[in-house]
Amino acid sequence: MRRRSVFRKPSLKASFKARTTGRAKRAVKRAIIPGYGKKGTGFIKNPKRSMYNAVYHRTSIDTLKPIKNKKRTTQGQGNQQSSSSCLWWIFWIVILILCLANIHITLGILAVCGIVWLIVRLFKKHDKINSSNAGNVDQSVDSPDTPKSTAKPVVHEGNLVAGNKSYNINPKILPLLYFTDGQLKNIDSEVGEPSAISINFPVAEGQFQKLSYYPSYSGLTSEQRNGFLTWLTTDLSNVPDIGFAFLLLYCLERHILHDEYLEESLKIISKLQGQISNGSFD
Repeated sequence: MRRRSVFRKPSLKASFKARTTGRAKRAVKRAIIPGYGKKGTGFIKNPKRSMYNAVYHRTSIDTLKPIKNKKRTTQGQGNQQSSSSCLWWIFWIVILILCLANIHITLGILAVCGIVWLIVRLFKKHDKINSSNAGNVDQSVDSPDTPKSTAKPVVHEGNLVAGNKSYNINPKILPLLYFTDGQLKNIDSEVGEPSAISINFPVAEGQFQKLSYYPSYSGLTSEQRNGFLTWLTTDLSNVPDIGFAFLLLYCLERHILHDEYLEESLKIISKLQGQISNGSFD
């Protein structure tokens, strides 16, 4: 019987697949299959495999753990993860030294590492105190009369004012939209998101022409922008122009790529597919 190694054998191919096509498939399954991805469902589906995986992950070591990319976290959590990775590397270095050198050299190196670690902790604490003081100084400099650089729309009658009109965007859709300015700003214009809405672009009522292929909000006419925003105030049960559906799809695709609003995005896409017969959209 072949002896299993305590170190897990890394697979770059499997890691890449899990972060690309695998992530998209899991998102679809979570939206379609009840209970998919919930804790305990794996044991019900395949008890033998579930028990083996549980034992394997508790009796083996992930060799790529220190260099794996983490999900987006706050700055404080990111600092804690960096410290954790650093300590993980130090631990393995110490183990290697214990295996290759005698105990006297090992104790000397451990003492040096401990001193270095304490010095690093002191410097980090000092920098944190300085940054906190600098933040307090900046807050004291700012006054209530200081003008803000970002333009804020005056919301009245609806939840969005764009151009010279007010729109009551569907509350289920509003959090999914991207804005490059105003109090709802959640993306920079430099990113180049085609569906991003600017409240400073003009809008006007009137008959709009059919949207061109691969539309963008900035490239629409005033009448087309008004038609698009007016459509977003409905439940999307009637699509006036397939270009509107594509424009909203670009926005939802970015959310799915960032692993956010998955269920909401997939529900809207499914609803649009039920109304649109277009190979490119499917």
